[in-house]
Amino acid sequence: MLVFDFVTTASVVISESKAINSRQDAWLETKLGVRVPVNGTCSIGRARSNSVNIPSDRVSRRHALVHRHGDGEYLLIDLGSSNGTILNGRPINHLTVLHDGDMIEIGPARLLFRNAVSDGEESGLLMQDIASSSEPCWLLVAATENANLAKHEEAVDECFKTVKSWSFECELIVKRFEGAVARQSGEDMFAYWQSDESNLDSTQKILEALAQLQKLQAQNGSRFRIALHYGKVLIEAATSQNYASLEGSGVTLAFHLQRLAWRFPVDVLLSKAAATALAPLAKARPIEMADISATTQPLFTL
Repeated sequence: MLVFDFVTTASVVISESKAINSRQDAWLETKLGVRVPVNGTCSIGRARSNSVNIPSDRVSRRHALVHRHGDGEYLLIDLGSSNGTILNGRPINHLTVLHDGDMIEIGPARLLFRNAVSDGEESGLLMQDIASSSEPCWLLVAATENANLAKHEEAVDECFKTVKSWSFECELIVKRFEGAVARQSGEDMFAYWQSDESNLDSTQKILEALAQLQKLQAQNGSRFRIALHYGKVLIEAATSQNYASLEGSGVTLAFHLQRLAWRFPVDVLLSKAAATALAPLAKARPIEMADISATTQPLFTL
């Protein structure tokens, strides 16, 4: 067990009850370089029974899990904690796939996830030979409610199989209509189409992809929501088949829309920019918002 002791100077004193000497495939690492192996399941929380004990009022007794799935993938699961779990600066609410170098923040603790067997040329975005450009894009975020079912260790593997199947089907639809996937995290899929809004062929493909995703919603009973935004983003495209990296306020807005989507009884939530860009081929209707404080932007659906 690893114990964090947070003193008033905000420095961290770490004690280990057992030294970690053997080679590990995956581990959590503190900023002082102390490693906690991930052998099957690694629990994190305020209770001393956890693999990583964080004695802070900001941390729930059983806060989160890092779990090794059968085929060698590692998952981060927030166990319904009061203050949430942050991954790479973003809050997560569902089961999420971890990659080497991911940063996990729980209360005052920061833990780096490392995976010694991951191949940087296959599993992550290459940091060399990257070209950047600012491009107009359609941005689509789809998130499934099924990823929120893994609140207990025994449900994690079965839940992940369901989510992985859903994720694969969504990715096939995106690629069938000439889109690209920027990220698959388990809890959501982030896809994009580079296109000027005057390109009606691309707009038609967006509408066809949305129609197929809505069919998927009806066919397998998966509860998921889709958010769509149109705007300029900075794209850093790797020179291999790795996922590209998209940045900018448009990306932030797309993920904000996805979180808002669960507040409304609609399958697809559109930003005003997306509704306007779709207008030549499809008429979007405004959403009446009971909770106007949720957003300052008008929202639309199809």
